Amino acid sequence: MLVKWIKRFGVVGFAFFLLKGLVWLAIAGALAAGGVGWGVAIGTLEDWKQVVDCPELVAAAADVAPGDLAGIARLRRNLDAGIVAVAVELAEARRRAAAKFGARADSIVADVQGMEMATATAAGAHKARRFASAGLAVTDLCCGIGGDAMALMDAGVDVVGVDASDVRAWMCARNAGCETRMADAREVEVREAYHLDPARRTGAGVRRWRYEDLEPGRELIERLAERDGAVKLGPGVDLDVLPRGEIELISERGTLTQAVLWTGSLAGVSRRATVLPAGASLAGEPVSMAFGEAGTYVFSVDASVERAGLMGLLARELRLVALHPSLGLLTGNELVESPFLTPFRLIERMGWREKKVREWLRANDAGIVEVKTRGRAVDPDKVQAALRGDGATPYTLFVLRFDRRVEALIARRVSS
Repeated sequence: MLVKWIKRFGVVGFAFFLLKGLVWLAIAGALAAGGVGWGVAIGTLEDWKQVVDCPELVAAAADVAPGDLAGIARLRRNLDAGIVAVAVELAEARRRAAAKFGARADSIVADVQGMEMATATAAGAHKARRFASAGLAVTDLCCGIGGDAMALMDAGVDVVGVDASDVRAWMCARNAGCETRMADAREVEVREAYHLDPARRTGAGVRRWRYEDLEPGRELIERLAERDGAVKLGPGVDLDVLPRGEIELISERGTLTQAVLWTGSLAGVSRRATVLPAGASLAGEPVSMAFGEAGTYVFSVDASVERAGLMGLLARELRLVALHPSLGLLTGNELVESPFLTPFRLIERMGWREKKVREWLRANDAGIVEVKTRGRAVDPDKVQAALRGDGATPYTLFVLRFDRRVEALIARRVSS
């Protein structure tokens, strides 16, 4: 393996990656010496209060680039290691928060892991509207840094945050401006409705994918499912093992971000797919799909629709057919506009042979070639690099496995 890496990147390149890795290990050690734990909110509550109340320190930490050991060392000359660790953590969390929280990112109080686990503004606002419409007071269990609590407060919902970590409960209060408590979610008396965000990572920061591994887990979720509320889950959770309710899959700018189990009076249909920021929802029962040959147009389906099992419903409503049961593509001879679809005009279809496809692309003025695939039919990065031409025409190449055969579908995106 070592020889393979050296051959691929050269001695200088390999040395660069090795040094970079050692730098990050050193940072981890330095932060650990200051009391940092990667799996939970780092530092003590007093450390966080001291840092947040010292804007000069926060600004100085923001000037330290990730990996800058010398910069961290300068901060530690006159300050406790734990204080510096918290300041650096806060600065990094705010850097990463811009994509989730927009203008709010500069004032967010969060550790990196807490920020990464928090619900983004768009998804939080979408969920909060359902609580607000019901007029229910909410207990936000496992509130973390307050992503959902902020959205609930913005929507005018009466919310109390609860978290087992005193640091995270305090962060939620700072960020959302709501009442919070440090308590075990399993021992809290819920108000009129609940929102639960069980931990999907271990103490070491490793993601949990199985429903059985959530913390707090199945026992609490099934008890709460008898009431009005919502459970935030990872989008990869096994939908078939969840308690009865409405399962909503949410995607943000094309990326699945969460599944939500709505229960009690807040549940409506069996399944729902929602795309943000468009705010469009497709709701109903899963139905079987009709299949057919590729037509004039090929449509990639938003991941929320496919994950919710609603491709058949969408295809039926739009009078389209599927190319294959597991490729996430619909097709038809008419151009269809839908927030759940990305349209492509199909130009050529052939058996997959890289040389043959390259010759076709060069003969047709190909420039940038976007490669889409499923099931590791090919390495998209390698194929994209190999097929890029000197022409001016962009193409999208689907390399797909139709049972035993692999085919190439050459298409162009349809401009909106």
